[in-house]
Amino acid sequence: MVNHFYQDAQLADDRRARLLREADTRRQANKLRVCRPTAHRRLLAGLGGWMIAQGERLKAGYESPARPANRRVETAR
Repeated sequence: MVNHFYQDAQLADDRRARLLREADTRRQANKLRVCRPTAHRRLLAGLGGWMIAQGERLKAGYESPARPANRRVETAR
C-alpha cells in the first residue's frame, strides 16, 4: 500500500528546497549586479560628476562680492 501523505510531504519538501535554491540564486545575482554597475550607470555617474564640476566652475565666475545678510529686526510692541 502506498502512503500518499508521505509522497505529498516529500513533494512539498522538494518544492520548498527548489524555491529556496532559486531565491538564493536570485539574491546572489542581485548582489553581483549592485557591486558591478552597468556601463550605462557608470556613464550617467560620470556625466553627473562632470556637470557638477562645470556648474561649480561657472558659478565661481559669477559670484557676487560678499555682503552681510539682510536681517529683520523685530521691534517690541
